[in-house]
Amino acid sequence: MSENQLLLFALLQIILTMLICGIIGALLGQTIKKVGVGFLLGCFLLPFGWIILFLLPKESEEIAKRQRLQIRRPERDVESESYQLWLVKKYGIEKNEVFDKYVLDFSLYESLEEAIDKADKVETEREELREERESRAREESNQILALVGSLVFLLLILAVVFIAYW
Repeated sequence: MSENQLLLFALLQIILTMLICGIIGALLGQTIKKVGVGFLLGCFLLPFGWIILFLLPKESEEIAKRQRLQIRRPERDVESESYQLWLVKKYGIEKNEVFDKYVLDFSLYESLEEAIDKADKVETEREELREERESRAREESNQILALVGSLVFLLLILAVVFIAYW
C-alpha cells in the first residue's frame, strides 16, 4: 500500500469510528431524552462521551413530579369525578372558610365547579405549551443530527480530495 492509501484508510477508520460512537451515543441519549447531545458527545469524545452523557444533570425534581402527575392523570373529562379530584390535588384547590369560596392561585371562585373549570383551562394551556416545546426540541435535535452528519460527510469528501491530490 502506498502512503496515500494508508492515510486514506486511517482517515476512513477514524470517521467510521466517530460515526459508530455517535450513533451509540444517540441511542444511549434516547434513554434519557438527550439524543442530539448523546450523538455529539459520542461522536467527538468516543466512549468517554457516553460516560459524560450519563453524568449530565438530570431534570429537576419538580419536573419529574409534574411528569408523574401527568402520567397518572385520568382521561380529560371535566364531568369525570376522578379528573376533578386530580385537578383539585394538582392545583391545590381549597375551600376558604373565611370567604366561603374556593381558592385557586390566590383567586376566589364562588363554586368548586368554577375553580375546576379554571384549573382545566390552565391544564389545557400547559399541555399545549409542553407539546409545542417537545416538538421544537425534536426539530432542533433533528437539525443538529443533520448538521453533524453533513459535516462528517463534508470532512470525508475533503479527506478524499486531499489525499487524491496530495
